[in-house]
Amino acid sequence: MKKLLLYTTFLLTLTSCGTYTRSVSYYSIEHAPGYERDNGTIRNPSISLIIELNRSEEISMTIINHTDSTMTIDKTQSFVNNSTIYDPNISVKSSSSYSSKGSSLNVGALTGALGLRGPLQGLLSGASVGKSNGLSNTTTTYDVDVPIVHIPPRGKLTFNKTFDINWAWGSTQFSVCIAYSINRGQSYKNLNTGYMKTNEISYDAPQKGNKYYMNEALRMLLSAKPDLMLEDNFLLQIDGASWAAYKISKPVLYDCQ
Repeated sequence: MKKLLLYTTFLLTLTSCGTYTRSVSYYSIEHAPGYERDNGTIRNPSISLIIELNRSEEISMTIINHTDSTMTIDKTQSFVNNSTIYDPNISVKSSSSYSSKGSSLNVGALTGALGLRGPLQGLLSGASVGKSNGLSNTTTTYDVDVPIVHIPPRGKLTFNKTFDINWAWGSTQFSVCIAYSINRGQSYKNLNTGYMKTNEISYDAPQKGNKYYMNEALRMLLSAKPDLMLEDNFLLQIDGASWAAYKISKPVLYDCQ
């Protein structure tokens, strides 16, 4: 009850009697059918997978090697949904710089030194002649993915990119497969897991004039699911005309094997 009270207080800090909030939406996250597991009953796991969900509904992943052997991850045989986590594309970035040096003669100063006056001096007063030597330098950076990575004994690896799980396109679940070896690549095992959205609820805020009353939308949300804040993993989104506020209870999803 104390936890629910704290979360309710958080919600109220985001609300006022009349705001430009358009809607509130909520969903919780749990293992998808076929991927249910009780990680707490697995003793001495070889591998752990930590998945973190961000506000853009993309995931980042960290793998922990619990063994005393070097762990090999084959990214060409590891997947998020149906896409391999190995990216064969090569991205190229170039940047250029230019520097110059040389000598010049200010013609205006020369006309003054020679005693020239009148229109001729006025015409040439801002002119200069001379030569300069320029040096151009271009730096090209290639970003190349590697198909095989190694994790030292008792070490961990975080992939340096995020992965789109396609929830923005209407999908309600995603799956991850990590191909790993603890015998230096002689044989591989798969850590398979999957998650899904559940308890999806959304309410539009009642409108009066140009104001939207989010308190009413939150009351409807809490009436429909009084325990919504007690789920292990959930995302609450409050949308305005051009902004959104999020509350992610515990964005970390965990599996081991």
